[in-house]
Amino acid sequence: MDDERWSSDLNLLCERLAERLAADGAVHADAAALCIAVRGLRTTSARDFAEEIHVTPAELARVETGEVPWAELPPEILELAEAEPRLDLTRLRGS
Repeated sequence: MDDERWSSDLNLLCERLAERLAADGAVHADAAALCIAVRGLRTTSARDFAEEIHVTPAELARVETGEVPWAELPPEILELAEAEPRLDLTRLRGS
C-alpha cells in the first residue's frame, strides 16, 4: 500500500472530532479529541490504555468525554502525543 496515498492528517482528524464533541456538549473537546486520537494510535482498549497511562477506566472516560481540561490531562497522554510527529499540539490546543 502506498503510504503517501493513504496517509491521514491526524491534526484535522482531531479538529473534526473536537468539533463533534463540542457540538455534543463536551466542555474540553480539544483535550478529549487528543486523548481519543492517542489511544487510537496505540490500538488498545480503554481499559488497557487507562492502565498504560496510570489512571482508572473511569478517569479515562472523563477525559474522553471532555470533562478534563488540557492543563489537567494525565502527563502520559501529552508525552505520547508529543512523541507522535504527525500531531501538532500547538495547533490542537483550543481547537
